[in-house]
Amino acid sequence: MTTATSGQAAAPDLTAVHGAPALAFRLGGRDLAAFTASGCGVVEIDSWTRVPTAPKCVLGIANAQGRMLTVLDLRAELGLPQQAWRMPLQALALGDSEPRVAVAIDRALGFGSHVPVEAQGEQAATEGLAGYGLGSIDIAGRRATLVDFSALLDTLRASARNRTQLEGQTT
Repeated sequence: MTTATSGQAAAPDLTAVHGAPALAFRLGGRDLAAFTASGCGVVEIDSWTRVPTAPKCVLGIANAQGRMLTVLDLRAELGLPQQAWRMPLQALALGDSEPRVAVAIDRALGFGSHVPVEAQGEQAATEGLAGYGLGSIDIAGRRATLVDFSALLDTLRASARNRTQLEGQTT
């Protein structure tokens, strides 16, 4: 469910998912959070294989705990500062019961059931996240901005499909 007031974009009703499992993490100097599904979590990645024709946000393909994952660096897409990654890389494995995508993170801060924070100051909390910030939640004793990774990944997939179609037309 979403709510909206005159002149403002609809905002998600985070109380509808009160208590849903979430992970707080640090990325690009920000405390962020993501809802987690079964099979999702933090993985450590020692190395990955670059994919030459992949978009810039794709670091490569990695084997993490026996699963092949596409490893993404989404800092640019979220408007966050970039710096070199520390190894082993921590990443948030996302997806349904069998994650196929891992988003590189600076470090995990904690798992827990989230509690929505009052909407006061939400614009400041979601600024700089390219429209993918959903609002603030309290998780693992920290205030973090919830990121809509589902929408972000859908946008990246559509962009990749469009690029592939355009490349096919020029050959």
